[in-house]
Amino acid sequence: MELTKYIKIYDNVVKDEINSSFLHYARKVKDYEDSFVLGENSSTFKVDKQVRNTTIKPLMQNSSSLTNIHWYNYWHSKIKEKVLEYVDELNIIKIPLETINSIAILKYEKGGYYKFHTDHCRAEPRTLSFIYFLNDDYEGGDLLFKLDGIDHKVEKKQNRAILWPSNFMYPHTVTPVESGVRYSLVSWIV
Repeated sequence: MELTKYIKIYDNVVKDEINSSFLHYARKVKDYEDSFVLGENSSTFKVDKQVRNTTIKPLMQNSSSLTNIHWYNYWHSKIKEKVLEYVDELNIIKIPLETINSIAILKYEKGGYYKFHTDHCRAEPRTLSFIYFLNDDYEGGDLLFKLDGIDHKVEKKQNRAILWPSNFMYPHTVTPVESGVRYSLVSWIV
């Protein structure tokens, strides 16, 4: 079985003006927090900069910011649209789309990275993973998958989304950012 078949890339996901507006929002957000990773006991989360050096800004439906709520609702509908396209294209079992699990902006500054990992675990039983590249004006910060012992690099391109299974077959990493700031939107379907 060709594992790369299940990694789907979608370009021009939104109109350029919408991408620019959302990127502007991501750049002006001031309250990013340190991202966490799963702890040793597989049921708690902690900040560990040796594994993941990035910051996160959740988009939430119940935020005190109307702008945050707007972007949550917008991206929730876009993610649903792409997941439906993904499952139709691959002719796989339909996924209940009310189970979109968190939507967040990730900010990788110079030196930011995330070591190889998978997105599914007991504490977070995810089915599909979603990444959207807001920008491509940075060096490094590459998304790599390790499949059958071979690294597969996803070319960075603004306004590009990638969907893939969250399970153990799809370990991936974000290499250290060498210059600039990498912004992406992430979400998971449980």
